[in-house]
Amino acid sequence: MKTLFSWLIWMEGRAEELYARASAAFSANDRELSGFFKALSVEEAAHRFMIERASGFIKGRDLVSPVTLDEAAMEEMDEHFSKCEKMIDGGPLDRTAFLECVVKAEFSEWNDLFRFAINSFKSESSEFVEAAVSVQHHKRRIEEFIEGRGELKDLLDRIRGIPRVWEDSILVVEDDEDIRELLKEVLYKEGLVDAVSNGREGLEKIEERYYSVIMSDLEMPVMNGIELYKAASAKYPGIGERFIFFSGSLDGTSAEFLRENGLKCLPKPSTIREIRKAVAGILSV
Repeated sequence: MKTLFSWLIWMEGRAEELYARASAAFSANDRELSGFFKALSVEEAAHRFMIERASGFIKGRDLVSPVTLDEAAMEEMDEHFSKCEKMIDGGPLDRTAFLECVVKAEFSEWNDLFRFAINSFKSESSEFVEAAVSVQHHKRRIEEFIEGRGELKDLLDRIRGIPRVWEDSILVVEDDEDIRELLKEVLYKEGLVDAVSNGREGLEKIEERYYSVIMSDLEMPVMNGIELYKAASAKYPGIGERFIFFSGSLDGTSAEFLRENGLKCLPKPSTIREIRKAVAGILSV
């Protein structure tokens, strides 16, 4: 297990440096691409930090990993990164070729091993669950960027053919059955959708599963949206960033609470595009 963690720390640091160099290389002639690689570098730094955090939990423990580092797989991943590094060293960079190289590295077993390592310690702290989720969101960022560039359509098609390592779960908390069912239909393409009719049921779901997004009505029987938010936040600090409220009317007290806590709220009605955009905004973070 210690060997796996040491290797992952090295790989995450290598990716962090690679993307920082790519950002600098593209800064003069493609600012959008430069910003994209800068964001990837920051995310890799966060991944490295989480692996270092997780490695702290294995000190003094005699843990045997059911997964071993396959030499052939390690060589393949090293080859992906070496090729990308050589492209930067050789310059000038061909955008399409370099992005294709990055995609091959990102969608290799490297990130699968990262998820395995982090998931091994998810019972220790909820931060490790969030770290595992972040790998899929990291890949989602890459997919969405490539989707916005028509010249990379062939590359996008190949990415979409690769199985996802994480399926986002979304929780809808809404007492109106028609609206609840409608939101399920609107959001099914974004991930697995669970739906309940009040905040108490919502809290029970949150205790059972990690939800990337919680879309909640404000006014509900049994437990309203703000009560759900407070109860969930008390148990899971930081979960508020994943809340989106959905309300037909806001009284002064509710509006002030949302504003003071920087919480997102969509009006009823909202368009399908607005709803999906709000959810995608959280999923892409």
